[in-house]
Amino acid sequence: MTLITLSLITTDNPNKNGTSSEAYHGGDYNMRDFTLIVMHYNGRPFRIIQGTNMFHFSENNSTKIINPITRLIQSEQNIWITTSNKGTMQGTGENITLNSNVIITQKNNDKIRLTTEKINIDTINDIIHTNHPITITSPYWEIKSMGLHAVIGEKKINLTSQVKSRYYALKIH
Repeated sequence: MTLITLSLITTDNPNKNGTSSEAYHGGDYNMRDFTLIVMHYNGRPFRIIQGTNMFHFSENNSTKIINPITRLIQSEQNIWITTSNKGTMQGTGENITLNSNVIITQKNNDKIRLTTEKINIDTINDIIHTNHPITITSPYWEIKSMGLHAVIGEKKINLTSQVKSRYYALKIH
């Protein structure tokens, strides 16, 4: 079951350049300042996807999103938050591709952060993967890699290649 909450639905919304968003993006409909909530069968939110603009294309059931914020909810204590400048998704967010300035954090632990330029999220199987350079940072270390494959539910991260790490010395008083 999918519940969609919308602030404004429009079919001809000017974008920042003053061009009609429908003409600029060619979608069959678009929304501004939207929230898509996908409910789990237990009645709780499972995925929450927000964005400043959304453009839907019926021919392949895909959606382009400007400034997406995605919350992948595993439990109340385990919520992954992703942000980027652009994104695309299939259906109601089963497969999401984020592009440009991608940042992934956990709601309860924003001190560890993953950054990249492009990442794919399979929300059905809880898999995140990319072939692009990634950086994972914390206050105490930094890890860089060319590519990543992560299974969220199993808490497994496989760094694909060219892995480099840096650890920061702690001052003991």
